[in-house]
Amino acid sequence: MTPHRVPVLVGVAVAGAALLTATALRAMSPDRPVTGRIEMAAGLTSSMTENGVEVTAAAGAVRVAGGAAVSLTVSVRSESGRGAVVGLEVYDPAGQRVLTRSWAGQRLLPGTPGAWTVQWTAPPDPGRYRVAVGVFSAGWETLLAWNNQAAYVMVAGRRAASEPPVPGAPSPPATLSAA
Repeated sequence: MTPHRVPVLVGVAVAGAALLTATALRAMSPDRPVTGRIEMAAGLTSSMTENGVEVTAAAGAVRVAGGAAVSLTVSVRSESGRGAVVGLEVYDPAGQRVLTRSWAGQRLLPGTPGAWTVQWTAPPDPGRYRVAVGVFSAGWETLLAWNNQAAYVMVAGRRAASEPPVPGAPSPPATLSAA
């Protein structure tokens, strides 16, 4: 049987009024008992709750080839209804911001999760890219919650045609020739 990836809680911390949780994906084989070391995927994600707002992010793939598109999704849940601006940023391995996306004029409903997605084309430079997400009050007046390490995406360099594909990266289109 093929392994399945499932979320596994790997840590919880309280920092002032903020609750931090971290989860990772773990490979599980239904036909094998779990023994020894647990291997985690590269896509560590975390959830941050501040001021009654929980914010997290997820990547459509945790490992992609340079030049491949990957979806990045921000998830937000608020304890109270409020107007908000939702923001997402991606940082390269050197800490330079390579993507900024915001959604102004959003309405958060009490206890109802909301999600916003952007397609990001991974740059050709390999490394671990950090996804940061946040929620501001309407008009960018007040920072409500900020998750500076919401998710990570591993970018492999552009691959040569003779190299095997990067797991999770889209396959190149097939070419057909007439015989």
